[in-house]
Amino acid sequence: PGEKMTLELEEARPLDQDDEQIATELRKLLGPAAMSRVSEDMWYRIVRGGRCFTSKRAERSAKMIQEQLQWRAQNGVDQILSRNIPDDKLFHECWPTMFYGKDKWGHVIMVERLQDMHGAYLRAHMSDEDIVLHRTQVMEALQAEKKRLSKKLGHRVYKHIVIFDMSSLSMSDFSKSTRTLINHLVKLSSDQYTETLWHMYIINAPFVFRAVWQAVKAFVEPDTIRKIKFTGGKYVDAMLVDGIPLSSLPERFGGSHSGESAKDLVERNEHSEALPFRIEGKDRVQLDQPCSKRAVLVGA
Repeated sequence: PGEKMTLELEEARPLDQDDEQIATELRKLLGPAAMSRVSEDMWYRIVRGGRCFTSKRAERSAKMIQEQLQWRAQNGVDQILSRNIPDDKLFHECWPTMFYGKDKWGHVIMVERLQDMHGAYLRAHMSDEDIVLHRTQVMEALQAEKKRLSKKLGHRVYKHIVIFDMSSLSMSDFSKSTRTLINHLVKLSSDQYTETLWHMYIINAPFVFRAVWQAVKAFVEPDTIRKIKFTGGKYVDAMLVDGIPLSSLPERFGGSHSGESAKDLVERNEHSEALPFRIEGKDRVQLDQPCSKRAVLVGA
């Protein structure tokens, strides 16, 4: 069963023939210096994510990689898990994020509840740049967790699940500051963490959210929109159908998982190193490398 599941999950498979042709062009366009800085998950995500380009796929994919590498260098992202960013207590109190179990594929479940977020207060006490930096630290901790799980499961997993709970939402909860902040964070995920979303479930959404969604949707890629599911009162049933067991869900959803805060996830992964992977020829992952060592993708 495990082997069958691995074959069904595209993340775990090598690049197909069409993608490998693009990968060959990408290697030439990027050159050895840039390629030495490309991580395994970035490589697979952008090569496969480039399928949405109807023309100049290799050139546009190369531009995405170059822009992400530049952003990472400018913001010290490869070392961000070991950095002590000021006001972390304030950030996590005003924008609490919880992580729970996994679906049958190994995708980590992230849960955020709008009524627990205090975007206006956060923006009044922190700059948008610092807020995005804190969120980047959370995302890097999540990426490190996926790498750890990939080694444990024996197959590559680079996507995750988001459950966005909008229960008890009123328009006052969705102030202009909160909307602006969400737009910043959506843009961060879209621009820098391309193809990391497996599914997003928006639950308990009131009617007023339709207007809000139209504003937020403008910042979301069409391919990402297709992964977003608006579920009614039977959202747990929808998750069960999609391979999420009750044991992986929080108690308030009828599950039994106690969860882990984003702050704890960051602290647990603070010694993880976001080292690049050397990519040569056809891609094959050596998943048995220690977390602190550089994994190598070698010719098959």
